[in-house]
Amino acid sequence: EFAITVENGVAVAAICQRLDGLPLALELAASRLAVLSPAALLAQLSDRLRMLNRGPQDAPARQRTMRAAIAWSYDLLTLEEQRFFRLTSVFPAPFTFAALDELAGDGPIDPLDGITMLLETSLLQREDGSDDEIRFQMLETIRSFGAEQLIETGEDDEVRERFAQQVIGLGERINTGVQKADANHWLAVADRDIDHVRVALSWLLARGDTARAQLLASRMWRYWDNRGRNIEGREWLSRSLAGPVEMTATRCDAAYGLAMLAESQGQIDFASQWLDEAHRIAEKVGNTRELARTVDAKGFIARGRGDYEEALSHHHHALSLARSINDPITEARALNHIGAVAYIAGDSATANAYFGQVVELFRTAENPRFLSTALLNYGASFSEMGMLDEAERYAREAYEHSATIGEQRTMAMALLNLAENHERKGELEQANQKICESLPILRATEDVYSLATASQNIASIAAA
Repeated sequence: EFAITVENGVAVAAICQRLDGLPLALELAASRLAVLSPAALLAQLSDRLRMLNRGPQDAPARQRTMRAAIAWSYDLLTLEEQRFFRLTSVFPAPFTFAALDELAGDGPIDPLDGITMLLETSLLQREDGSDDEIRFQMLETIRSFGAEQLIETGEDDEVRERFAQQVIGLGERINTGVQKADANHWLAVADRDIDHVRVALSWLLARGDTARAQLLASRMWRYWDNRGRNIEGREWLSRSLAGPVEMTATRCDAAYGLAMLAESQGQIDFASQWLDEAHRIAEKVGNTRELARTVDAKGFIARGRGDYEEALSHHHHALSLARSINDPITEARALNHIGAVAYIAGDSATANAYFGQVVELFRTAENPRFLSTALLNYGASFSEMGMLDEAERYAREAYEHSATIGEQRTMAMALLNLAENHERKGELEQANQKICESLPILRATEDVYSLATASQNIASIAAA
């Protein structure tokens, strides 16, 4: 008598997805509908193997429960093959052969032979990626069985420890990569592997290993910032920082990252609190590079509060520290922020001169992310000086450059700058179009300040 309706259709579809579309799993799940609604059944599927255990009594034993069906295939493997299967089940999302090869190490089975065996026995699925990189995935129902076996054999802690350490290494490569010329590639890598990061962070925090959770989260905050996942990034960083306070460079970077994610959402007081923490640690451990970075950040927190004199003091201090250790990135950022104070104070010519220096420094340093912001600011200063052709040129370059590396927030800001330029020229329809293009990006990144600016600009165009 069961029928799919508007009310239960979403839950039914979700059940089919959670059970990987496996016919036996769906049949076993359907047997529970005499007691549970689709929504209630879906809520119970976190322990899917327990739920899928009431098949027809006249069916073969291996078809009466989902666990028995998977166990039947598992029991056909040799002991070494079973161990390789258990190891592979630790990956929560599609993974590459290279990742499994690294995790397997010098085991009794060659990883290439092991993957081939799992594919041939349908315990593993192959995915063809758009970048010609083949990935593999274990269906969630099968992976749940593998997780059970890891616990039963006493291998769970060892395998998950190796997996967490591997993900920490991946985080380091992502953190370095997103600050280089091939940032877009590493952002795409992080997009594909973010579920691995989440599982590793959850496991580390569950064990109380906040030091390594800090390490992984601090390596990922630039990715979360770029993708506009500020809430998620703040959650992981906050949880990792809630452990014992140790004055380490890792804690300094995690505190700084948490402050930056909060600042981009306009939460100045919260950001200031964690910047103070990062500043104390940098002073304590004597890390001049970190000290310069946190001092500079304290400057734009002061600017956000409207205290321009304090902001300039911090930025000039950061500039001096950066030059003392020959750190061109922090030097350029400090110059950028000095220019920003001049821009806000209405001294567009001074701001333009500083922004021009910053653009050249970031071009030389080949830092694509910071270059996008520098181009954006340079164009804005030209606009304020009434040099609209130059303003449009740099706003377009900022947009194209940030689109190339997937820098969402800067893309949206470049669209707003282009809109303002069109409005100054009286091209109101084009101005409105650019603002409307920016709105979905600003909403996705939860950039409240820029959304307010966009709303104000739409109102100004409507008035005109």
